[in-house]
Amino acid sequence: MRNRRLLVLVTSLLAASLGVLHITTPASAATAPTAPAFDYFAFNPRGGLVHFRFIDKSTDEQGFRVERRDAGSGWQGVHEIPNTGTGQPGSTGRTYTARFENQPLPLEQCYRVAAWNDSGSNHSRTHCTGPRRPDQLTLISKTANSVTLSWRDRSFNERYTDLYAGYVSDHKLSLGVVAHWGALPERNTITAVTVTNLRPDIAYEFSAKAVNNVGSDESNPRLVVRTPSS
Repeated sequence: MRNRRLLVLVTSLLAASLGVLHITTPASAATAPTAPAFDYFAFNPRGGLVHFRFIDKSTDEQGFRVERRDAGSGWQGVHEIPNTGTGQPGSTGRTYTARFENQPLPLEQCYRVAAWNDSGSNHSRTHCTGPRRPDQLTLISKTANSVTLSWRDRSFNERYTDLYAGYVSDHKLSLGVVAHWGALPERNTITAVTVTNLRPDIAYEFSAKAVNNVGSDESNPRLVVRTPSS
């Protein structure tokens, strides 16, 4: 009987001890974390360097994934960054940097960053290196009041392409944008356009420029065309 009472006492103490030391697995986050935000994005189109900085906007992410899209490919994860402050109050606002060197030229890449946890992920806005400039700006035909040109798109990440025109004179008076295209679906697209309402016997300079959210290549093709006198 005495041994039985001792066993009951030990069992009670053990149960109480297990109650105190009971450990629960933390519940997974109910929703995917808020997407991070780019704070800085820079690139060297001739040196193959891409460098950017982004800001953590969530307190429940498990990490970050840098994703890249090259010409002719889909999004791919290229770098994982653990969040050292995961789940801690105030971890939002932390700044992270990423640097990629010796990237293949010509530099045509887009980047985004995903914050992720067990419930999913959310992506930052996409930032791209400047698009390759158009080329083969060519005269097809001309009249006293119009010029027909063609040009070739060479980029996959442009937001739009503009054709500019201006008088070739001492003042080089600009006519501004005379034609506008959105992002073309494929590279190497040949596009023709006719610019009207021109004046006879005037030399015009035309320039095509592809643009995205980080700018454009400054060495855009230029073509001077003089309209016939009649």
